[in-house]
Amino acid sequence: MSQLPKEFYDEFPDHADQIKKLEAENPDFRAKALRYHELQRAAHRAEMDEEPQSQEADVEMMKERDTMRDELMRHIMI
Repeated sequence: MSQLPKEFYDEFPDHADQIKKLEAENPDFRAKALRYHELQRAAHRAEMDEEPQSQEADVEMMKERDTMRDELMRHIMI
């Protein structure tokens, strides 16, 4: 695994300009992007054993992160 967690921009580089615009103009998108960022960093720390947690907690965190990513993508595709 990489030593650095992936950022939302890294996952969707073709949409980087639109992501930046939405973060600046849409409070709902900005809040979801922040939550995604927090979940992504927490998942990375767990995967790197910096902050180990139970497998159940890992699964729930990954589900929430994936749901958040899907919600962000819905904003982008509108």
